[in-house]
Amino acid sequence: MTVAPYRPEPATARRRGGVLRVVAPTDAAPLDPSCAPASAAPFVRLHTRQLVTWQTARDVRDWQAVTPVPDLALEVPSTWNAGLGASHRSYVFHMRPGVRWDTPDRRPVTAHDVVRGFKRMCNPVRPSPSLAYFASTVRGLADFATAWAAEATHRAGDAATLAAYQNAHEIPGVFALDDETLVIELARPALDFVHMLALPAASAVPVEHDAFVPGSPEAAAHLRANGPYRVRRHRPGEWVELVRNPAWEPAADPYRRAEADRVELRLSDGAGRADAEPTDAPAEVPVAPAVGGLPAAEPVDGDGALGWALDPYLLLNLRDPVWADPRVRQAVALAVDKAAAADRTGGTAPACRYGSRAR
Repeated sequence: MTVAPYRPEPATARRRGGVLRVVAPTDAAPLDPSCAPASAAPFVRLHTRQLVTWQTARDVRDWQAVTPVPDLALEVPSTWNAGLGASHRSYVFHMRPGVRWDTPDRRPVTAHDVVRGFKRMCNPVRPSPSLAYFASTVRGLADFATAWAAEATHRAGDAATLAAYQNAHEIPGVFALDDETLVIELARPALDFVHMLALPAASAVPVEHDAFVPGSPEAAAHLRANGPYRVRRHRPGEWVELVRNPAWEPAADPYRRAEADRVELRLSDGAGRADAEPTDAPAEVPVAPAVGGLPAAEPVDGDGALGWALDPYLLLNLRDPVWADPRVRQAVALAVDKAAAADRTGGTAPACRYGSRAR
């Protein structure tokens, strides 16, 4: 839904304009990307962009459904394009031209904005749910977050104090060579790192966000967009309304389409009930398809329209010493039949999914 390949389609298959109404769980609102959970990614991508993103695919067995593609970046770094170092720990990203912030001057999105996003995910007031992964992967990010948290124990938690610390300290492994070139260095090789860069936590963040405490209602009310939509109004925990972003250029975004004039996101309590604002019209689509086919699995609502509470995944205890052997990790990866898992759970609508997950 939110990230679609920009491919020509027959005119009769396209429907442009109107309002798209969506019912979603309460944690899927378009929030400040610095502290938005991974479950909010489909909607965060309506108004933000990351270095990489996902294409939609009608069948999760399609390799394109689980392969990240460049978004803010011109290319996904690899050894073939010289973006990935021989040690597999140094990534060089070149920023895509033409991407702009929804500001009065429509300022270009730069590598410095991505650096700011990495810093802001470490904020001690409301750190990103994805911080644990990035802190254990990116060189120096854990120390940056720990030092900031220690400083916050005897400092005010207001926006000015947070911004002052953020802007006076650097993450050794995340830096901009110039406006168009970003370098990210890892503490150790991580095969899933590029995939994780599609999470909300890795969004570019404009300098205007420094004026607000991350995750605060004020921050949510003053979000600056670089995606196809921008937040026009919202009621925290109940509904969000997004409209077209005039600073968004389709030519600079090969994977998103802004077909609807407006998107109304109504947040549900998980039992199929949602606030009727901003309109009393029924929702047209749920954020996730109902999950069926599992023994004793019941939809969370009466008509089966919602199904986000039943999204099974494999959880592995990576603290067990057995995982230190790379052969064990490789064996588990090969042993999980992702296509079969998708078929089992009815996961055939990857517009709001990333494919079956093995964790």
